[in-house]
Amino acid sequence: MGRKDGVRWGPRLIDIDVLFYGDQVFDSPELVLPHKDLFNRAFVLVPLAEIAPKLRLGGRSVGEAAKAAAELGVKPLGCGLSAAGSHIGDFDAFTEPGR
Repeated sequence: MGRKDGVRWGPRLIDIDVLFYGDQVFDSPELVLPHKDLFNRAFVLVPLAEIAPKLRLGGRSVGEAAKAAAELGVKPLGCGLSAAGSHIGDFDAFTEPGR
């Protein structure tokens, strides 16, 4: 498939973000594990912490990071759809301050 040149954050045929693979640490131009922005994305941290609250990636606690995000006011919208319009479960879409 590959990525075609286009608008940054624009539409793509498919977009799969690999967040982590066990405790593997990997850094190449094609793949970084754990995902380089995992701890910057509350919409990833909050549901991940629900299913794996004790998970540690790169020495950091997913549960603690999700708690910090929640303290900043991140909360589920409960609308059943993500911003892209696809269903992603009980934590459907999130609001973050400034977004």
